[in-house]
Amino acid sequence: MMSRTRPTTPRPPVFRALAAVLVAVGLLAAPPAGAQLAGRAPAPAADGLRVHHSFPEAGRTLRIVVEGFAPGGLVQVVLDDVAAAPPSVVEALYNALITEVPHPRVGALSVALAADDAGLVTLVVPLVDAADTDASCDMLFRELQENGGATRTVQLHLLVQPPTLLLPADDHVLRLDLRSGELIEPSIPGRGLVAAAFSSDGLLGHLLRPEGVLETWSARDWGGSPFAVTRLDPASDDLAHGDRVGPAFVIVRPQGEPFTPPGRLVFLPGAGRELVVEPLGEDVPGRRWAVEPDGFTAFVAEDDLLVRQVDLLRGEPRDVFTAGLPGDLSIADLLLVDGRLLVVSRRGGGRPGSLSVLDLATGWLSLFPLGVDPQRLVAVGQDRVLVVPAAESVETAGSVVVVEAGVPAAPQRLPLAGAVLDAAASPDGARLLVRSPDGGLRLDRWQADGGLSTQLVGLPDATRLVSSGDAFGVLFGGEDGLVHRVGLLDGSVEAVPGARTRVDPAFAVLP
Repeated sequence: MMSRTRPTTPRPPVFRALAAVLVAVGLLAAPPAGAQLAGRAPAPAADGLRVHHSFPEAGRTLRIVVEGFAPGGLVQVVLDDVAAAPPSVVEALYNALITEVPHPRVGALSVALAADDAGLVTLVVPLVDAADTDASCDMLFRELQENGGATRTVQLHLLVQPPTLLLPADDHVLRLDLRSGELIEPSIPGRGLVAAAFSSDGLLGHLLRPEGVLETWSARDWGGSPFAVTRLDPASDDLAHGDRVGPAFVIVRPQGEPFTPPGRLVFLPGAGRELVVEPLGEDVPGRRWAVEPDGFTAFVAEDDLLVRQVDLLRGEPRDVFTAGLPGDLSIADLLLVDGRLLVVSRRGGGRPGSLSVLDLATGWLSLFPLGVDPQRLVAVGQDRVLVVPAAESVETAGSVVVVEAGVPAAPQRLPLAGAVLDAAASPDGARLLVRSPDGGLRLDRWQADGGLSTQLVGLPDATRLVSSGDAFGVLFGGEDGLVHRVGLLDGSVEAVPGARTRVDPAFAVLP
């Protein structure tokens, strides 16, 4: 690939023909109508140029869009250091180039691409090479002018991150790659973990520690020290974030008697803006917040079954709606999936709860009774979500509900008796962590075309199962504090060497 013959710079008619071909095959196509690539804070504009990108997650597809070029113009793209760059990005540039452009820096790759009729340059890069992880993508986009006049440039800096599970140990925080279930070195020094987030470019890590301590780390130097520490309210309870917005706000939940004081959303970065919201005294066993993919809007579960919409650009409250059906008491979990906000609510006493579905495109709210007492929502791909029942609910513990396109189906019974403790996506559907009546743990398989079946019995002690939808999951939360990786397809189980966490720990899944 690196020995490819360099073509000469084409004349304008040839250039237009090549651009048309590239657009036709999708390498330089504009995003489809309605596509949201822009985060809340894209790269700063440089004379009208802006860079938008998805999160650079290993194993997923990276999308980069640069807007503001002259329609049909030539654009020079410089990859600063080929040796340190993700191989998938290097290959994508070679596949999309019209010509290579000489560059004085040794080790740099400089190519010319075509802006489309809307003045956009688009790169779609599946980050599938094993060497993409932890690789730096430092790119410069420069408008080329035939008359040699002043050019406009804009830069992009990304660091490819694996899907990561953070688990607190005694004096550090473990990092595990969710694609393989293996430990990532180094661990993060320091005690305790409440929540965490990556910046939208993968360059920074943000850790919320107990007592409202927010640390900002270089994602290239996890073993060192945080380069910024912000002390927030000791009642800081969670850190809301999104792939394209990074850390959005810290949720502060003060306690008080006889009435719970109002909660607050402390917006990041800078922590200079706050929004007072309704009391947040009720515990939410799942997620209390959800951030829309475009990074413009968030939803927060308040008390009394209220769900608040928040404008992240202005830091202002917007609409509020009431979730649940008559008789419901509290919200259990929120999940955004495929343009819908799913909210499950509980009634108490183990009785079946309900599902509220807000269509983000139309604003239409649909309410459905559920056949289980819901505790957690787990996305399992293809617009499907599993409703995990509360393990303590004797009445409905042996069933799960599948939600497809926002509509719940009838409960499905487990193949054997047991209480579902957790669930995680797998390449072929989902896996359920189940405690049998005799106290033993097993792994049940759910498949869209095959229903429920038992895959594996005799699992080590655990209460949580986490995956990123790849071939491995991570088991933890047992009394012994051990962490195990489990093959979701082959049923293999092995302890992760050097990994021991606290019993029932707080944990974070990134990004």
